[in-house]
Amino acid sequence: MYRLLPLLTVGCTVGLDTTLIAGTDGDEGEDTTDTTTDGDGDGFSIEDGDCDDTDAESYPGGVEICDGADNDCDELIDEEDDDLTAGTVFYADADGDGYGDASSPRTLCYPILGYTQNTLDCDDDDPTEPVVVDQLTGSPTGLGSIDAPLETIQGGITTATSCVAVYPGTYTESVTFDGKDLYVFGVEGAEQTIIDATGQGSSVVRFTIAESEEAILEGFTLTGGTGRFSQETTSWACTSMYDCTEYFDIYCGGGVFISGADPTLRDLVITDNILPDAASSSDGIDSWYTDSYGGGICVENGTAGITDVTISGNHADQGGGVFVDLSSAVSLTRAWLSSNTATDGAGVMVLGGSLFATNTGFIGNIASDSGGCIATDEGGNITGNWLVMSQCSALEGGGAWVGPASTLSLTSSIAYQLSGGGGLAGLGSSSFSGTYNNLYDNIGADYIGLSEPTDGTSIALDPMFVSPVLPGDWHLSDGSPSIDAGSASATDLDGTRSDQGIYGGPESWAE
Repeated sequence: MYRLLPLLTVGCTVGLDTTLIAGTDGDEGEDTTDTTTDGDGDGFSIEDGDCDDTDAESYPGGVEICDGADNDCDELIDEEDDDLTAGTVFYADADGDGYGDASSPRTLCYPILGYTQNTLDCDDDDPTEPVVVDQLTGSPTGLGSIDAPLETIQGGITTATSCVAVYPGTYTESVTFDGKDLYVFGVEGAEQTIIDATGQGSSVVRFTIAESEEAILEGFTLTGGTGRFSQETTSWACTSMYDCTEYFDIYCGGGVFISGADPTLRDLVITDNILPDAASSSDGIDSWYTDSYGGGICVENGTAGITDVTISGNHADQGGGVFVDLSSAVSLTRAWLSSNTATDGAGVMVLGGSLFATNTGFIGNIASDSGGCIATDEGGNITGNWLVMSQCSALEGGGAWVGPASTLSLTSSIAYQLSGGGGLAGLGSSSFSGTYNNLYDNIGADYIGLSEPTDGTSIALDPMFVSPVLPGDWHLSDGSPSIDAGSASATDLDGTRSDQGIYGGPESWAE
């Protein structure tokens, strides 16, 4: 009997075709892959467009993250994909100076050449801008670069054509912009970057050579200023034998002095700038006078846009916090003015000019004569929306004083616990208009010499502040009658009708 032996094929292919036609199970001519089933549980099958049905993080419309996979199935992976959202935002540094362009962000998985994480460049086509100032590592002969910074802010301003980046420290100097429209900023903000003019005999910062609104000062504490000093004299033949002369010593703007310029001020703390009290003396023929204006800021023949500032603990005879002269206009937005002192206008004095204030608090300012929080005279005009005036005091107008031919307009504001000469006071041809306000618990009458509004939009109820004691918390407590009691034509940031007070309206702080 013969036995049939099995065919041995190992190492031998002669005469045998071992080619298989594509098919996942090896069956010739048939593909049995299931394209309709969601294999990874992400809600998509291959037929639905899932580009990797073994990865639950990859599917059409997925979130592109840094994992080496095509998470949104658009054939682009990680930073190749403009839809990358879970990486780190970097900014283009086209000029290679180490500073990024805020207008050119890119989300990346890791740093790459030509990108940085800061947004400090004001001109990404010029490697010499920003000019860098660093008190700790800078020198008078520095190049103003990140590796060789200058040591003074004035040196940076002198060198720069676009902007100056100032690193943290206390800079003992008095600074002038010298007619340049520069962006000068503290890299780490006002708490870390201080300009102290103690002993300099001047304002901390000066704008006096037609700088425009493009001249921007941002992110500093300004302290120790005594104001820009000037002298004026007037002489006349007072007798047949003698000429009489009057000498005027004038100090203006302890923190910031603005004359014939229109700068922008942002994110500043202006504090402890003390100007001399008003004084006079005479020898019978000649007389000497001392006058001071604007402990924090003095604006003459100019304009200023002032946003996100704290102005506190300053002193001048007129305008402890801010002084605005007859040919000037100032806007205050999201500002705090507290504990400033003056003879008139402890918070602000507007003498013939104009002030527009919104979302601003005047807290605890004290005037020895008129206008504890604010004052206007000689045809000046103050318009205030969403203000809080509280705990200010004066002999006349604990909250506000409105002089002859001057005007005050308040909307959606709260006047609370003002002392001295009433809440709002005026004289002669002064004018007041007010809607949607709340005047409550003021010592003396709420209105003295001013006509109380009769349109029925205002109230006189406890505003229920969270903590109305300096420094305080001036938010409204739940149940406050000032909630949704502001202007009916304006909304808060949450879309509801505006509240009264500093946190109401569309321009308040985002919370």
